[in-house]
Amino acid sequence: VRSLPGFESRLKSHRTQFILITGIAVSLLLAWVAWLLVNGRARVLQLAEKMNLDLIETGNQLRESERYQNALLANLPAAVVVHGPDSAIRYCNTVALQTLGLTEEEALGRNALDAEWRFLREDGSPLPPEAYPVNLVLSERKPLHGYVAGIDRGQDLGECWVLVNAYPDLDSDGQLCQVVVSFLDITEHKRAENQLKKLNRFYSALSRVN
Repeated sequence: VRSLPGFESRLKSHRTQFILITGIAVSLLLAWVAWLLVNGRARVLQLAEKMNLDLIETGNQLRESERYQNALLANLPAAVVVHGPDSAIRYCNTVALQTLGLTEEEALGRNALDAEWRFLREDGSPLPPEAYPVNLVLSERKPLHGYVAGIDRGQDLGECWVLVNAYPDLDSDGQLCQVVVSFLDITEHKRAENQLKKLNRFYSALSRVN
């Protein structure tokens, strides 16, 4: 059956319109996709650049904070020593090195069981390693306050006496990260105290004689 000439003419016209509309739609779709790709890539690059700048700024802030903390610790009038969980020394400020009579190279890495340490009880007798401040904190996981100990630094430097405070630094899981020990040199106070004790004994003996 043959179609009518008018119908075939309208069909051809509709096909042409359909193709034209489809072509326009596809072109618009491709243009939209291209716009998304271009602008999306630009957006990603922008975000990446911002993240990079943020990381640089954070790094600068951390370095500045670390520099400030190191300067603060280095200039404290008190001695500060930081031990790792194995008791090895990780950090010593200037006052600590002077009080202990050590160089930084001699101090860093030395642990509490090192035979070179010679600590004293208040009565002058040797302090056993298990009673060293850092070892007490490591074993008990509790802060230590007002602990008096002597340090035998050899003939050249002699003895000095310190008042020690220490605490364990724990992470969010309760695991020990480090032990921070601070101490003040009380040698002059200790000498004055010993002199006062000697005087008291002398006057006590004198009063008994009289």
